Amino acid sequence: MRHFWKLTILLLAMLAVPPGAQAARLSNLYTAQIPVVDRTDETLQEALRAALAQVLVRVTGQRGIASDPDLVEMLDGADRLVLQRQYTRDGELRVTFDGNAVEQLAVTAGLPVWGANRPATLVWLAVDDGAGERRLVAAGEEDEVQLFLAEVAAERGVPLLWPLMDSQDREALAFADVWGNFRDRIDAASERYSPDAVLIGRAAVANEGYSVRWNLTISEISDDWQSSLDDGVHRTADLFASFLTINDSGDGARVALIVDGIDSLRSYALVMRYLEQLTLISLLEVREVMASTVTFDLELRDHPAKLVRAISLGAPLRARGNTVPADVTGNSTLRYVYVE
Repeated sequence: MRHFWKLTILLLAMLAVPPGAQAARLSNLYTAQIPVVDRTDETLQEALRAALAQVLVRVTGQRGIASDPDLVEMLDGADRLVLQRQYTRDGELRVTFDGNAVEQLAVTAGLPVWGANRPATLVWLAVDDGAGERRLVAAGEEDEVQLFLAEVAAERGVPLLWPLMDSQDREALAFADVWGNFRDRIDAASERYSPDAVLIGRAAVANEGYSVRWNLTISEISDDWQSSLDDGVHRTADLFASFLTINDSGDGARVALIVDGIDSLRSYALVMRYLEQLTLISLLEVREVMASTVTFDLELRDHPAKLVRAISLGAPLRARGNTVPADVTGNSTLRYVYVE
């Protein structure tokens, strides 16, 4: 039976296991909608440039692309990258670009690339409107603050999770807990959502807007700052991009990835799907299968340390013994265990 299991694994490795959708995988990474005043050719070309700039912001993690004079020429060929475009009833142009072509354009321009697999961020946002109303923003509400942040998150390609604020959440966490930044209670309430990061905001009315004390926790990293509403999402996206974008150096760095706990075709398929979705990996091969342990040979497009960072966010893998090499380099061996 064990021999059959090994042969089955190796056979599936030779066949491409089709990637599956994940909760934090963006389906609209290469699509943008731009308002248009008319349908003239001049307006169309300008809208296509704006749409490409919007997509490149998501793909590269660089929010200043449209205003960078060194990158203006890169937008001129936007029409050649279009897969589909259509005008909506709301007076907007919806454009979908060729993802591979967009990524190649970014690489040619020396820009980093960030794949469609994105960490999901749970947002606990306490709002004091200054008129006696205090609330925790919940999922599914027609809340103007939430809608605004959702628009910013869509621009940057950052999946946000909002708490349900049902009886379980209300029992676990109150407004005062978030406002006081009581981390033990916030962390306990966050567990049910299994987020990759937790963004805490305490927003107070100031100058016709909000001044927000933000805290972002990603794995072992914690960042505190005070700024505007939109900057909570922007700074989160910037930090993710610094971890997860790749600069295709073409040096072909290789690492061995040993994964324990793969004891079924389902667990094997899930691990394969996850690895295949990482833009960082240019080549994925199965070297060896022994009992419930599979060894993968990976060729990377960037430094191996970025693989460690990527796996620490949202992967079905945990470091064996909760440790990974601090000085991981090419030809390193990394060992993880598959977790449901």
